[in-house]
Amino acid sequence: MEDPKVREKFDAALELFVERAKQDSQVLGIILFGSLAHNRVHERSNINIMIVTKEGSAGYKRVIENGIPIDVGIYNINAFRRNIYGRRRVAYHQSLSRSKIFFSRDNSIDDLYENISESISGQDQTINRVIYHGATHYDLYKAEKFLFIKDEPEYAVWFLVHALSEIGYLMCYMNGIFPPREVILQAKKLYPDFYTPLYENFVNSTASKEIIEHTIRELYKFLDEHALENFELLLNFISDNDGTATEKELNVYARDKGLYFMDFDYLQRRRIIRRTYAPVKLTKKGRIEYHMPQYHFSWDSFDPKDVVPSQIGPANVDRSLVLKDYQAAFDSLLEKVKQDEYMLSLMVYGSLAYDKVWEKSDIGAILISRDEVYRRHHVLVEKDVSINASLHTRDDFRKFVQRVTDGSIPQSLLSKSKVVYTKDDTIYDVYEDIQKMGSRDLENILLANYVYCRDLLNKALRALNVDEDPSFSYNFIISSMRRLANIEVILDKQIPIRESIIQALEINPEFFNEIYIETVRNPTKDKKTLSELIKKIEKYLDERLEKIAQPIIRITEKYQEAPYDLIWKYLNEIRIPIDLNDFVKKGLLDEIETPVRFVRKSSSAMNQPTYILPDSPTDMMMDIDI
Repeated sequence: MEDPKVREKFDAALELFVERAKQDSQVLGIILFGSLAHNRVHERSNINIMIVTKEGSAGYKRVIENGIPIDVGIYNINAFRRNIYGRRRVAYHQSLSRSKIFFSRDNSIDDLYENISESISGQDQTINRVIYHGATHYDLYKAEKFLFIKDEPEYAVWFLVHALSEIGYLMCYMNGIFPPREVILQAKKLYPDFYTPLYENFVNSTASKEIIEHTIRELYKFLDEHALENFELLLNFISDNDGTATEKELNVYARDKGLYFMDFDYLQRRRIIRRTYAPVKLTKKGRIEYHMPQYHFSWDSFDPKDVVPSQIGPANVDRSLVLKDYQAAFDSLLEKVKQDEYMLSLMVYGSLAYDKVWEKSDIGAILISRDEVYRRHHVLVEKDVSINASLHTRDDFRKFVQRVTDGSIPQSLLSKSKVVYTKDDTIYDVYEDIQKMGSRDLENILLANYVYCRDLLNKALRALNVDEDPSFSYNFIISSMRRLANIEVILDKQIPIRESIIQALEINPEFFNEIYIETVRNPTKDKKTLSELIKKIEKYLDERLEKIAQPIIRITEKYQEAPYDLIWKYLNEIRIPIDLNDFVKKGLLDEIETPVRFVRKSSSAMNQPTYILPDSPTDMMMDIDI
């Protein structure tokens, strides 16, 4: 439960903020959301506010009241209205569905605010059911691979924890409600007889094959039971399209609705839909026909008796035969590329490039063309194997590589890819760039992973001390270890892969065995055990803080005084508030306060944190609005 003294301090800060913000004639409304609105505040919380203004650009500011950080999203009245009714409405309603309005200058804000709902229905609901069914299945597929194919159950836990969170989102959308931040707690309420015992049993046990397999099977059983309703949007489209739709037709239909991932392999394996292929040309001048998936489904002829349950784990076949099938599929694509006068290069990435393939794998391919491509992404089929193909012209690929040399997931995929065929040897020069991460790139991605890791640890502490729910806290701790592993890998000047915990264990086996392997194997995950674990992680971060702080120190050195919104301008790709309190405590920075305005025409100012290097002069800056 909340500490009354902490709550009192936060309430006082909120009151000071509201009174000061009301003095700004540009401010039309003040809305509180997040921990304070949900009565879940703790000493590491911040206050989340949305300000609606008469005019001005959308933006974000961090201000200080009573020593408490307040993160403020700013929208003019027209943007506020568009976000409630427009394409971004799902994310907007999700953030504000459990909010409280603290000030409204006129009825226009109240009228708009009344349209914010905790319920979701119609197309918004059906789209998110498709998305989160697919997201859950992806994590289950990865967990299956580590459990059954690679015989590494501890790494299966890595993905299974995420699958339990993703299915929580799915459960919320299935029940027509926006998922709260505490999605696991909500899933326990929605499915107390299914989700609660499954989650608690998985968390509070050793990482045994039996427990992991049981959890995977139960989650698949839930997905299978609700597959028809979750995929109804896509099944209706195919059925209404005379029972047949190509991947291209489905892609156009789905992207128009903001849907970018469609798990047709799942539907095909269960015999809900049937897949053939149709010819497709990949470039405007190309003459070679490739194979594009074509899906068949009709409600008129559909018989539920034909549907089979999901196959859990591998079929009883020789592993070497599976690899031969996948290699044959890729070789078939290779032959077509060689015959295509407009194709310059073919690369492979993913499991076929560096890992083990099995029946649920797909193939990742990159094709470089000297002709303009129709679409950047295609799903192709060769010998009944799905191939996710990314198409680029030579110049576009070079620019793409330059954009992703930042330790991101695209770079990690590219770094493990292989050039299989090329007519243009300059592609090898581009590949050298893939393996590089400049010092500034290293510093920025290091800081980003630190910020996300700290945020997850704060959520873990809140779950322990406010919610008093260690198993809920465990979810955030495991998620934080993803970021922690990335930090270890980046400090070793490597590119993190998706399974970065494996890399981290190779680099620093003593520490990561203690905090990860021993944790997932330990059935005791009570408050004391998890509190000690968080302290160990925080000690690790603290010991590396000076290296992590370099982007902030560099900005501060350049400007002498670095207001928070200046730092945010430089580092806004991090996307969540950057808390620099630990840098101040460590003595790497000093914090002062300087004025800042919500928008350029604001009639009064607030106070924002501003950072200087220790022993720097502390002359106050002029009002700024970046």
